[in-house]
Amino acid sequence: MSELTIFYDGTCPLCVKEMNALTKRDTHKHINTVDIYSDEFSRYENIDPDKANTICMP
Repeated sequence: MSELTIFYDGTCPLCVKEMNALTKRDTHKHINTVDIYSDEFSRYENIDPDKANTICMP
């Protein structure tokens, strides 16, 4: 089970590149990355994808 879930915009090439790089370095599988426009995201019914897409981390 993941210790951290990061939601990202899968339509953003930079976001996809960063999540791919992060996933490659996460050899112990502690991080789960979820595209907010993917079918997997539907499991997170309590999160609005449009609102989530407006939140940026520095």
